[in-house]
Amino acid sequence: HAPMRRAIARLCSRFGARPAVAAAVAVSGLATPFTTGGVAVLLLVEVLSALPLEDLRRKEAAVLGCCAVGLGSGLSSVGGPASAVLMSKVAGTPYAASGSFLLSLAGPWVIPGIFGLAGGAAVLCGETDPKAAPLPEDPFSLWNLLVLTGRMFVLTAGLVLLGAAFAPLIERVFLVLRPAILFWANGAAAFMDNSALVAVEITPAMSKDQIRHAFLGVLTSGGAFLAGDPLNLVAAHKLGISARLWALVGVPVSIALMLFCYLTLVGGDIGRGRSQPLLDGSGGHNRYLAGADPHGHLGQPGRRGVHQLSDADERARLRARRAGHLRDER
Repeated sequence: HAPMRRAIARLCSRFGARPAVAAAVAVSGLATPFTTGGVAVLLLVEVLSALPLEDLRRKEAAVLGCCAVGLGSGLSSVGGPASAVLMSKVAGTPYAASGSFLLSLAGPWVIPGIFGLAGGAAVLCGETDPKAAPLPEDPFSLWNLLVLTGRMFVLTAGLVLLGAAFAPLIERVFLVLRPAILFWANGAAAFMDNSALVAVEITPAMSKDQIRHAFLGVLTSGGAFLAGDPLNLVAAHKLGISARLWALVGVPVSIALMLFCYLTLVGGDIGRGRSQPLLDGSGGHNRYLAGADPHGHLGQPGRRGVHQLSDADERARLRARRAGHLRDER
């Protein structure tokens, strides 16, 4: 730890504390998809501990940094249990065939959110205290890191099994909900583990729009309280952050993130024609019909999920139907 702390002290003395705090929050959030959330939180705590910050400002910056780590965990299945459970549940669907599925699903909202949190941390938490000294090193051995990783793996495996057990409930309850309802309902991730919500709610039968809203709701609200993400507890334990202080910082930040995501999602829906959920009348399963295009055509309801037909596809389907009728008449 000593060489890294000396490097941090040199950078801080050269560029100032505010850029250092912003860099700590941004780098920890952007590194999460590659290093896992546990390693990113430990990196964040180590950097903040080495900076000459007021104790209260250090703790507030840690809360903002954990919110950034929570967002970054949604960019790859390595990031955390929630994204790993999501990928396991949608594996095999056409839209999840690409390795960059999570990046395309949440990236346009997650990446600006991380940089926004970094800027907020620099402005609000970058005040230095000349009398403040870096916190003493907290020895964290390789064995501790392996144990933490193993526990996260066991948690993820258990959540995958939990999601399979709740599949009938998902089919009956969550498939009929509009994406906006899924987004705001997942504010419950602030009070419970966000990966458990993903395991209970998400199913491959959902449309991509439903999955995006539900997943972003989980990512943006997980930092509001200590219970929202297990990684919050790691930072709180190492820096001595109380549950009250965490809520005072985390709740406004999570509300701001949710409003940002919701308003941009609504703007995107208006721009491309918002999907409307319908019931198929046979068991209450959700079929999504995409909004009418300029020619008045609707999406194909044959399979659950959004399937928009182009004019050429519709003409080909009609020709095939006519050919079948001619063969029957002959």
